Amino acid sequence: MMYGMKNNATNDATTPRSFGTSATDDDAIKEYQTFLDSLSPAQKKFLDVLNEYRNKNFEHTMPKRFFSMIIKAVDCNKDGVLTLEELQTLLINIGAREKMTDKDLDEIIETLGDDELEGQRVVSVQRIENAWAPFLNVIWKL
Repeated sequence: MMYGMKNNATNDATTPRSFGTSATDDDAIKEYQTFLDSLSPAQKKFLDVLNEYRNKNFEHTMPKRFFSMIIKAVDCNKDGVLTLEELQTLLINIGAREKMTDKDLDEIIETLGDDELEGQRVVSVQRIENAWAPFLNVIWKL
């Protein structure tokens, strides 16, 4: 599924939808593609899963607001970091646990992780928001 964009031709996350000839559209597409190219396969999958949920349940919520809300909500103990267990809980709560493996989630934490808590690798909520800001800033333009 394409992040926030409905494309009748494809649901491939790497294929931008058709736009007019607007320079703004072209710039947004380039910016979006650059962001996609920077992601690991697990990160792409995670964003696809979250965006699919957003499209079904929060269609009228701006992507940036939705992603910020859901990432902060998954931080169950409000310590500012996400653990593997918290990411698993998020996927269970949105009915998407079967769409991502623990290996996928480990890869996200390993790629974005910037800390360790009680011997467990974690990623800060702020780090996720900063890393995915290009997606959140571009997608609302598309």
